[in-house]
Amino acid sequence: MKSSWLLFGALAVCLEAAFVAATVLTATEEVKEYVLVDNKCKCATVTSKLIPSKDNPEEEVLERNIRITVPLLSRQNISDPTSPIRTKFVYRLSEL
Repeated sequence: MKSSWLLFGALAVCLEAAFVAATVLTATEEVKEYVLVDNKCKCATVTSKLIPSKDNPEEEVLERNIRITVPLLSRQNISDPTSPIRTKFVYRLSEL
């Protein structure tokens, strides 16, 4: 009897999690975000989306997000473990 209640509880939790996930997906469906650049070598991602303007809600403004992940303890020469740690990071948007 206890195992059936446990199974029923687990099923209820799973269904609730699926319902919450579906609700989040439909809420974020309205604002579409486009990935412009996803450079895995330089750990950089550039996305853009259209959002309503704060000054004039009838207009849309293009918003760009640039995410750069800087790897800690990264070497200048990856294949050589004795090379010095990389301290200078230069990213040009035209080269991504």
